Amino acid sequence: MKKNYSLKLIAATVALFAAGFSANAQTVNLTAVNDSRQIQYVAPQKVTAVNNKALVACGVDTVNYPQRKATGFGFTGVNTNQLPSVGQYYNGTNTDSITVSGFDFLAVKQDTTKGATMVVVAEMYLAGTDSFATGMPLGSDTIIVDTSFFGGNLVALTKSATFQNPVTVGQPYVLVVSVLDTLNLLVVRNSFANGDGGFEDLSSVFFNGGWTSGLSIAFGGAAFNADFLFHPYVSYDLNTDFSINPDSLGMPNQTVSIVNTSSDIINDRMYNLAVALGLGVLNHTYNFGNGGGDVRITDSNVVYSTLQNYTITLNDTLIQYNFNRCASAETKILAPAVNPLAPLVISEINYNPAEGGTDSTEYIEIYHNGTTTLQLNGYTFGEGVDYLFGINDSITSGQYFVIAVDSSGFRNTYGFDADAIWTSGGLSNGGEDISILDAMNRTVDSVDFDDNMPWPSGSLAGQPDGGGASIELMNVNFDNNVASNWVASTAPVNGGIMVNGNPVTGTPGNAFTTSITTVNRTANNFKMYPNPTNGLVTVELPANLLNERVQVFAISGKLVAEELVINEKVNFNFSDLDSGVYFIRVGNLTEKLIINK
Repeated sequence: MKKNYSLKLIAATVALFAAGFSANAQTVNLTAVNDSRQIQYVAPQKVTAVNNKALVACGVDTVNYPQRKATGFGFTGVNTNQLPSVGQYYNGTNTDSITVSGFDFLAVKQDTTKGATMVVVAEMYLAGTDSFATGMPLGSDTIIVDTSFFGGNLVALTKSATFQNPVTVGQPYVLVVSVLDTLNLLVVRNSFANGDGGFEDLSSVFFNGGWTSGLSIAFGGAAFNADFLFHPYVSYDLNTDFSINPDSLGMPNQTVSIVNTSSDIINDRMYNLAVALGLGVLNHTYNFGNGGGDVRITDSNVVYSTLQNYTITLNDTLIQYNFNRCASAETKILAPAVNPLAPLVISEINYNPAEGGTDSTEYIEIYHNGTTTLQLNGYTFGEGVDYLFGINDSITSGQYFVIAVDSSGFRNTYGFDADAIWTSGGLSNGGEDISILDAMNRTVDSVDFDDNMPWPSGSLAGQPDGGGASIELMNVNFDNNVASNWVASTAPVNGGIMVNGNPVTGTPGNAFTTSITTVNRTANNFKMYPNPTNGLVTVELPANLLNERVQVFAISGKLVAEELVINEKVNFNFSDLDSGVYFIRVGNLTEKLIINK
């Protein structure tokens, strides 16, 4: 990519400091800079670099980001009478160290007043929170600039400042050019008339005793939306890396999150020419090892279908402003876990029993959805309650393991002993995350339940938040983090135990039965007609069932429709459901509905 052109500075007269310069809401008339000379730009030739692995020391680059933004060029006059110093901001990164050994700037002494040469100071400062130079200079050099214009050739106008000791920074910095007397130094910048600064607000000037943003000053009514052509000599490392979560496969068709953690500098427009040109998609190329080939993407969630080894490779490419290609690669192996994750399912939770005071009948039910007996030694609860499973704790295929808060309270209510009693903690009445970790500290299963809709909720009799009911997963093959897959249990315990006037309902240690439990019609029951129906149904509710949810379950136990009801008579349209048998549940009452289309 080669660009050759010459541009007039500003027609026949460059009046950069003509009437209309303003700063800090103050208008100042400054001396005009008259010059009709042309500036010419010739781009450097492209070279290539060699691929390396993981951590690469990229070669020294001259970052001519302001020059690459230019559609035209001009001069800004710098002298102690008006603007003794001008600055240009550059990014730093929190994760990468950037070493600056000096910088280029483009300038010429305006005329031969007091001789053909003048002294110029080039310095580097840290950028403050306002993006202006702050503190003491980190690096500096003194340059002699003369009146040689070289026909306006940018390369010939370039002055090189080299620091005696290179400066390494991990934060933004500012390059500053200053003069020491009233002689006028013409510093080359891109065009503010054309808006080459892109409103990035990277330039600054020292005016009236302090630094101010270029965008806060104006020339003839036009904001100084431009950059000074100060180009740092930088070097840095390019580190290629990515994270894999989980870092091993525990089951077929598992989704793995792959997140790029490479050096931030690769995505910075000031150091990566591809980003500045809008081609940041070229930065990262993955091969996920699943037969899908190379993919240009930053992060991804990838499904791995089988339990086998997969080789994942990330190639990073940074195009420097001198057209050198700095590239590195990292490869990782995604393998099956030493032992696949156990197929345990949290299937029932009793988090706020009907008893007053201290809850003594809280419990968690766990289902083993596998084919062999599972030894639980070393398993723990990561969240919810505290318990370390011991050598005698196990669960057979297709069976349940019940862990409770209190042995006596559980036995007296449900008529049998819980499999274990947790060590400490209790279930939150407002909902929380419950997680089970295996002996390798991997999350086997977790449920983040709530006591508000769309989760089963309510504190009336037959409801789970103090009304006596547990919440049950309707099918152990359903996603237990989807609220609609849970319902408040309606299965009475031990023939109908009552606590504080509320029926205790739940099936700890047994399969879910709520979806097929029906009750006899009473004066307080709801009415539903016509039944059978082609899909249009009217439901009439007694006063005690207002503000309850009407839930519709398929015969499999899956919740297929739900709505909160506030009126005594409500019309429903279930015509989108297939023909078959369904169960309509309101509060703790259930009726069978037949849809026949």
